[in-house]
Amino acid sequence: MIIGELDEGQIRGSSTNYLTAWNSETGDVADTTPLLEVGQYVRAPDYRITRLFLFFDTTSIPSGATVSEAQLSLYFWSDKSTTDFNVTVQQGATNYPHKPLTTSDYDRTHYSGNGGVWDTVNYVSAKYYNITLNEDGRGWIQAANMTSFCLRSSRDIAGTSPSGFEYILLYAHETEGYTQSYPFAPPKLYVTYSYVYTEPEPPAGHTTPEELEDAEPFIPTPKITIPSWGYALIFGALGLVAVGSIVSSATSGRRGIRGVKAKPRTYRPRNLQPRGGSRLPKRSKRTGRFLKR
Repeated sequence: MIIGELDEGQIRGSSTNYLTAWNSETGDVADTTPLLEVGQYVRAPDYRITRLFLFFDTTSIPSGATVSEAQLSLYFWSDKSTTDFNVTVQQGATNYPHKPLTTSDYDRTHYSGNGGVWDTVNYVSAKYYNITLNEDGRGWIQAANMTSFCLRSSRDIAGTSPSGFEYILLYAHETEGYTQSYPFAPPKLYVTYSYVYTEPEPPAGHTTPEELEDAEPFIPTPKITIPSWGYALIFGALGLVAVGSIVSSATSGRRGIRGVKAKPRTYRPRNLQPRGGSRLPKRSKRTGRFLKR
């Protein structure tokens, strides 16, 4: 359910000549009244024609929705008709009616069609009545936008001059702040629609989530650029490492255990005389033990 906007209102044209009032391009705007009038009547010497305009914020209906049913619900206050007529829902041309209303919105040539009718025969006051919108009327509902309707008397549409009173009064949205007590009974729009969400197509070159799941993991290969002088540094460092490895092997002992650093051995030449003048004992070639002197 969508409540009518506060910019709703009526525009009245008047003249001592009916066709002048009917064909007038402008009228008097009344958009702050608690009661809305639609129809026409003659009160000597003037003919008066009143056209009603309603606005509904239908931005809550998603774009692309299909409207299957719609009803315009109006709170009926009083029937002033001596001659019955149909309240007819019409569509405005592009940019008509304006929101808020302007005097030029009165021009009848801006409105056409029949989106639904409501006759004024045997209606009880102080009660909501519904105008069921037909296929055309449902098509005028603007999804994700503002919807507007023009309500006119069927006799006004036909250009038939009134012989007396031919109008009704409805409750408007603006019923608060008046000395006379009015119930809050604004115009309402009931819309039934269906909407199927469609996944938008990805742009060209875009990878879908399914393709990402099936793809092999990508491991980037780093690209290293070494300047010419860098090779000299690298090979120089490798040479130092190689020399260090040779020295370490020479000082680790012939029987070193991998992972255990062996204590370095110091060998003295055999012809080296120890202190005291004595010669070193000789070693057995077979057993490796020192021989007694």
